[in-house]
Amino acid sequence: QQPPPPGRGEKPRLKAVEPLPDSLPALIPPAEELDSLDNDGLGDDYRFSKAYGQDQPTIMDTDGQALEVPRMSTFEEAAEQLRFQPFLRAALARRRFYQLTPVQQCTMPLLLAGRDFTASAFTGSGKTAAYLLPILTSLDQLSRLVPGALVAAHFKARSGDRSARPILGRVKGIRQGLAAIEFELATGLAHRQLIPPDWVVGVPEPQLPPPWKGPASPLAVVLVPTRELSEQVHEEARQFTVYSRLRSVALFGSSGIRSQLRDLAHGADIVVSTPGRLVDALHRGVCKLDRVRHLVFDEVDRMMELGFGSQLEEIVEQGGMATSMMGGRQTSFWSATIPPSVRELSEAFLGKECVWVDCTGGRTNPVPTTIEHVLVDVRPTHRVLRKFEPGNEVITNKGRRGIAEFAVGGRWRVMFTDGDLIEHKMHKKGELSLVKLKTEAVNEDRLQMLSTILASREFAKATVIVFCRRRDSVSEVYNYLKEKFLGVVICHGGMSQSARSRSVQAIREKQADILVATDIAARGLDMPSITHVVNYELPRVVDEFVHRCGRTGRIGRQGTAVTMVNGRENIFKAVRRTILASGQRVPQWFSLDGMMLPWRPKFYKPPFTKTKDGPERGATEEERRGYMQRIRDREQRQKALLMERAAAAVQGSRDTGSAHKEAWKDDEDEDGGEELDSEDDEDDEGDEDWDAQALREVELAAFEGA
Repeated sequence: QQPPPPGRGEKPRLKAVEPLPDSLPALIPPAEELDSLDNDGLGDDYRFSKAYGQDQPTIMDTDGQALEVPRMSTFEEAAEQLRFQPFLRAALARRRFYQLTPVQQCTMPLLLAGRDFTASAFTGSGKTAAYLLPILTSLDQLSRLVPGALVAAHFKARSGDRSARPILGRVKGIRQGLAAIEFELATGLAHRQLIPPDWVVGVPEPQLPPPWKGPASPLAVVLVPTRELSEQVHEEARQFTVYSRLRSVALFGSSGIRSQLRDLAHGADIVVSTPGRLVDALHRGVCKLDRVRHLVFDEVDRMMELGFGSQLEEIVEQGGMATSMMGGRQTSFWSATIPPSVRELSEAFLGKECVWVDCTGGRTNPVPTTIEHVLVDVRPTHRVLRKFEPGNEVITNKGRRGIAEFAVGGRWRVMFTDGDLIEHKMHKKGELSLVKLKTEAVNEDRLQMLSTILASREFAKATVIVFCRRRDSVSEVYNYLKEKFLGVVICHGGMSQSARSRSVQAIREKQADILVATDIAARGLDMPSITHVVNYELPRVVDEFVHRCGRTGRIGRQGTAVTMVNGRENIFKAVRRTILASGQRVPQWFSLDGMMLPWRPKFYKPPFTKTKDGPERGATEEERRGYMQRIRDREQRQKALLMERAAAAVQGSRDTGSAHKEAWKDDEDEDGGEELDSEDDEDDEGDEDWDAQALREVELAAFEGA
């Protein structure tokens, strides 16, 4: 294995570190922000308590007793009690992090104490920062513990507790994740102890990293189930280490492995990876995990559902990772939905019981109360249910099922089968209804309802994710919406990673307003601009419904989740229970009794306000200009679409005409006649007349549309 390409002057490429500000800012909101607090003048404390409930988080030790942790409510208090380094304080102030969420209050002390635990918290409650900040604090301490350096550290007293005051000592190395310090006693004798790294309080600045040798040896590994989440956690780590030499590397599939391995070879303190790509790196010999101090399983329930269990075991066993029993590795499991089976599996994976942290009030499928749930009835109308074609399965008013064969006037002939007996019978169209809702007419009705929702006044300035269950549904919805709305992007597992990243980035940078995606965008992605989530199709399990809704209402903000239901979903009752558990009401029709009819009532109206075709009466000049620009963009898109269709039709006619010419020429060669030449010329002229006529019609239609 060759070293990575060097930088300028044949030196290893080093990370560009921004200089720290001259004076470290306090992690307190400035006065102008205190004057302009959202949520009716109420601060983060109120927002968090409103979103995540008034229930106190539960921290249960391995013996079943309650475990107490230091009480902190702000990042200023956490920075003092947990001894955050200056680079972390500056990064937190730069990103305006002031108030701790419940999961951050509970888990950050446990991480620095080296305890193994499983944490369950609401979606969007800051779990990523909860594990990255303590890990970066620990890694910075470990990077400064260079053998031979003189440090100030607390020592272990005879009682086993930490000494009251630190003394000088010399670093001898790191053993099983603990700092080996040689203290010089007053008698002149040297005494060595293994102490936790956070007992070392005075350390020199970290030295420059040595030249690249051998495989990378990260100190922390974060495992995530999806590529998008890997990129996001890596970006979060990069934002927190902008003032530090600590390096983070992301490894995920469907992307250039050469560039990822090059980044890994330049040095990695934190590796954020999907299980498959990390196993590949281990097999290639470019990474060792024998120095790992922290192991994080983010969205652990999803990784178990996807069948990553064997790969996770391989990472721990074959990577040479120190075991938790030896005190050499701290392991944590994170997710919003951790059923008891996954909790038992995580404890079996550790080989011992671990601390249980519950910040959801004991709920299995928690949804923040700041997310408003809006339910839309998308059962097809009575008329749509009777738009069937030959071959569709139908049911009569009396409950008899059969196959529609063909129509005769206002009647349909239906074939009924009863064992070996086949009966053909004529029925009025009004006596029949569709059995299955997977028809073009039903699908068109559902798409029209989605278009009505997105065109309503509530969605006028919204950024939306439309979730579908399958890739073909995503493509169908995307193709339908892009003809009616601007700024529509798509994301599903069949796309390349670069295309998926561009779609997510377009939403984050507000270059697009609507993202149509499968459940790969439902886990862990933090997009603060998302105001609405639309469940076009419900998922197969209620856990995914919780994570979908969690894409909005992040960090205690307000959000809206719109769910389109027809009463035939497998998780219909579970979704109803989840919404009721969040303290919200559901409409009367959203029940088993209310959904007995297979069609939508005629008097039903969607719970959204229609917008009139034009700017508001009190709109500013800039808003009016923006409206006119959107109209012009839409007309240009329609005109371009008409021209494309016309070009395709003209090309098809030319191909047909050329085929006719070849046929005439073959006949001429066989018969030897000369009269066919004039007929060929007449056909050519007819084709040219048809082409010109088609283009004139298309241009006229485009002109009328403009």
